[in-house]
Parts: sequence; structure tokens; C-alpha cells
Amino acid sequence: MTTHTSPIIVAVLFGLLSGCTSIPDDLGKSDVDALLNDRGIQTPEESQVNNTEYIESLSTEALTADTAVRIALANNSKLKTTYAELGIAAADVYEAGRIQNPIFHYSNLDSDESGESNLETFGLVTSFTSLITLPSRKRYAEGEFERVKELVAADVLEIVTETENAYYDYVAAEQMASVQSQIAKAGYLSFELAKRYDKAGNLSPREFLEEQITASETKLESLDATAEAYEKCAELMNLLGFSLGQDIDVFTQLPVPVTEEDDLDRLIELARNSRLDYSAAHKNADLLANKLGVTNWTRWLGDLDIGIEHEQETDGAELTGPTFEWEIPIFSQNRDSKLRANAELQMAIADVKRLDVEVENDVRLAHAAVLNAKERINEYEKGLLPARIDDVARAQEEENFMLIGTFELLEIKREEYEAYLGYLGAVKDYWHGRVELSRAVGNTLPSSSLVGDSHINIEDYLVSKSEGMDHSGHHMDHSEHNMDHSGHQMDHSEHNMDHSEQEMDHSDHQMDHSSHQMGQPNEEMDHSEHQVESDSTSSSERDEHDAHQHH
Repeated sequence: MTTHTSPIIVAVLFGLLSGCTSIPDDLGKSDVDALLNDRGIQTPEESQVNNTEYIESLSTEALTADTAVRIALANNSKLKTTYAELGIAAADVYEAGRIQNPIFHYSNLDSDESGESNLETFGLVTSFTSLITLPSRKRYAEGEFERVKELVAADVLEIVTETENAYYDYVAAEQMASVQSQIAKAGYLSFELAKRYDKAGNLSPREFLEEQITASETKLESLDATAEAYEKCAELMNLLGFSLGQDIDVFTQLPVPVTEEDDLDRLIELARNSRLDYSAAHKNADLLANKLGVTNWTRWLGDLDIGIEHEQETDGAELTGPTFEWEIPIFSQNRDSKLRANAELQMAIADVKRLDVEVENDVRLAHAAVLNAKERINEYEKGLLPARIDDVARAQEEENFMLIGTFELLEIKREEYEAYLGYLGAVKDYWHGRVELSRAVGNTLPSSSLVGDSHINIEDYLVSKSEGMDHSGHHMDHSEHNMDHSGHQMDHSEHNMDHSEQEMDHSDHQMDHSSHQMGQPNEEMDHSEHQVESDSTSSSERDEHDAHQHH
């Protein structure tokens, strides 16, 4: 008898050849880069990743937020792990898009009858269920791969966000540490003066101790600020893939806020079209809905295996024909698979609904934080800082006429520096807010094009407000108080308190920060050159004058 098995063999071979899901050679990295480029992130070329020469070329000048992000995209170790996960996901998707391998079986049975041949049997079996569900499984695999690429791109955006936040944290910490150093030096000067008063017997023990406590507290706060700046430096270096021992310059001035913020409604619309986690959640729900549909009709099918088998009998006769095995769904109709698929779908739908609300709320919250920080900045610039400057100027005049003492004047000056700290904190919060707003939107902010080259220089603001003040006699000269953060140099060796003319001259106080060299903690405060000088005025005359001023 002749059996026509060719159609079955053709079907099996066709399924074997068509069952493969195509995976790109770069495992989808180019698609991830395209998603990032669409969101304003320029990814490095493959040849630039981990390329020492390229990374060094980016760090030849003082780092900005932009160059820090470019270095992180090329050198961040966590980012390497993220792209490696893309390869793992591609392997899982590839496996899901293939049919089960066919099973070959062979047996050789020895007959106990003399003169008879062995009974030989061999055949090939494959899963017919795997074949007929292949199109749906391929669609699911390809959709899942697209979803994974979006999630990987979202992880890369998270690295960008972390790098920008770390940069602004470090820059703000350095500027705050500089102001804290000024406050500590003011406390030191006040304590040095207190020593002279105490020596002359014109200061009570409690007043002397209060000055000592203030000097110690301000120095401790300065040391804390220095440690905080070094810690923020370490966080930034970790994201850039650099060692703290490397000689890297960072431009440590916070940028000036943009002139016009983005429209909230426009940002919400942009977020719904740009958020990769939101898009991936929608894709996941669609895929699981399709998976549930496939599960519903295949659960009645059961496992169905087909194949071909050849058998040679002991008398030499040969038998060839198809085989058929079917798991009859009597006791179990794979209801567990249906329940599992339905539960996964419900979770995915809930995730989409959650993100529907969170995406808008995230944008509204971050946008409000940006506006709040900007209002605080305006209040500092137009209200508190000018008032503090004028307060110091009026106090200086009163000290010139001996209406208040030098201790009170120094305290008012310390309060002015405290206002600088609050101002820097508001500016840092503003840029933090913009980074978080960009994260909430899932895209570069449209107003990013308005970010210019201007940066916060507190002393430029102070100079413009203090011009024209007459500080004859006792005076605190701010005309050259230059907080230029372009070199991170702090030179206070010229602090003079000359009581012959009762002049407090700070004209040489310079704070230069814009090319700070990272890798070592900030320099220790050196008070050895703070001098309390005297001229031809005799010691007794000076003590009498100090006492008069104190009382």
C-alpha cells in the first residue's frame, strides 16, 4: 500500500523555514537611538562609545550640563548594562517567535527468532499547535520587542536626567560652599575682634563665649558645605564614569533662568505623545489583549503533534506513514492559561489608567515647581537681596558714627551672606524643577532653546546695587567683592581691620570658581593671614576707642 505523505512533509518543512523571527544585527540599538534623537537627545556614534580619545575631547574645557550628558551617554557604566539588557530581551523575543524544534526518534529491536532481522523504527515529530499559532506568536514577539526598545530608551533618558540633576547639585554645592566660607571668615574676624575687647576688659565673659560659639558654628557649617560639595562631586563623577582623582574642570556657575516658561497645556499634550513608559504601557495592553484572544481558542486545541514514521519489519517489509498525537482537552481545558492571560491584561489596563492620570499630574507638579522657584528667585533679586545690601550700607554708616558696634555690623553682613545662600538654593531648585519637568514630559523642553550663556554671578548684582555709597571712615567696600566662579579660587589673605582709621576693607575678597578642579576636597580655610593691624595710635588709645564703640 502506498501512502501519500508529501503534503505533511511539505507543511512541516514550510513551518520550520518560516518560523524564525528576524532580529537586527545591532539588537535594536539604532531604533533606541532614533527614539532618543526624536526627544532631543543626541546619542554618540558606536565608534565613540567608550572611546577614550572622544571622551577626553569633551572634557578638555570646563564641563557644562550639556557636555556632562554627552560624556555620560558615551561612558556611563549603568548605560552599558541597560543596552546589554536590550540584547537579553531580543533573545527572549527571538525565542518566542520560533516554532518548537522537531523531535527525531529511532529504535532498533532485536528479534528472538533465528533468521529474522531486527525491528528498526525511526520518525520525525513536530508540534502542529506550534505551527498554527506561529503567526499570532510572531506578532506578539515583534510587538514585545518594540515595547522593550521603548523601555530601554526610557532608561537612557533616566540616565540623562540623573546626570543633569547631579551637575546642578554639584555646581550649587560649590557656590554655596564658597558663601559659607565667607560667612565663616566673617565669624572669625568677629571673634578676633572679641579677643581684643576681652583683653582690654571691655567684653563680658558671656559675650566673649557667644562670639566664640558663632565663630565655631560658622566654621563647622563651612566644613559641612565643603564636604557636601565633595559628595556631590562624587555623584557626578560616578555618572560620568570618571574617578575623583582625575583632573576634570567643571564650569561651576548656575545658569540664569530662561525668560519665558513653556505653556502648561502644550507640555501635557507633548507628554502624552512623548512619554516612552506611557507608550510602552499602551503597547503592553494591546499585546496582552491579543494574547488573551489566542489563548481562548487554543485552549480547546490542546497539544497536537504530527510527524512521519518509517518501520522495517523483521521479515524485511517496510512501513512508512504519518503519525498523529493529540492531547484531548477533557479534564483540563487550559483554563489556568486563560486566567493568567486575563489577569495580566487587567494589570496592564490598570497600568495604562494609572499613567493616564500620572502623566498629567507629573507635568502639572513639575511645572508648578519651576514657576514657584522662579518667583522665589524674583523675590530674592527684587526684594530681599537689595534690602540686605542697603541694610549693610546703612549699618556701615551707623558704625561710622559709632551708633552701632563692629560686632553688630559683622552680624548684619553675615545675614546678607545667608540671603545669598537662599538665593542660590532657589536657583538650584529652578534648574532641578526644569530637569524634572523634562522627565515628566519625556522630551526636551521647547524653552530649552532660550537657555543662554549667562550665568549667576551674585557679586555683579551686588556691585550694581552698591555703587555710589560713601563709606568714609569705617567702610565695607563691595566695589571689588568679585564672586567670579570661573576659577574656584578663594583669596582672603587681605582681610584687614585697621583700627587707627576704623576701616574694614574687604576690597580684595575674591571668590573665583568657574574652573574648579575636581578630584580633591575644597581647600581648607586658612585664617593665618587674617590680620588685626594698628598704626600710630597707641594701644591704650585704641582700647579706649574700642570700648567706647562697644558700649
